[in-house]
Amino acid sequence: MNSYHGSMGTDRGTWTNRASELLGKRLLYCCKHESEHILKGAAGLDEFHRNKFMSDCFDMLYGISSIEGLEQKFTNCLMTYGNNPSSKSYLGNLHKVRDKLCKAYTQSVFSMLHNSTQRSEGENAAIQGNNNYLNA
Repeated sequence: MNSYHGSMGTDRGTWTNRASELLGKRLLYCCKHESEHILKGAAGLDEFHRNKFMSDCFDMLYGISSIEGLEQKFTNCLMTYGNNPSSKSYLGNLHKVRDKLCKAYTQSVFSMLHNSTQRSEGENAAIQGNNNYLNA
């Protein structure tokens, strides 16, 4: 399958949990896909806090490399943005999958010259088209 034979990196599609279970692979979520929802999480914040929220979220996804640092950042973000329902929802959803986040295809990640998601996206599309994986 895509990347290492023991893992499956993808977005959070409805089919992913079932597919990874049937294939016996560890499910990972691409930080790029997770970052696409940051703006929704910033809805309702004033301009200053919206920009700060977006920066803090990108830092969580791409900048922090320790478990302790990530947990501290989540705590700080919840204290800062937790009164805003959109931000609280985004942070809560991100926190639920924090152990599955994968920094895929970035300059700082060694990928043996594989710098495109085309191969893994094609494989994921083939899996997604198989009804055995869609019916949980």
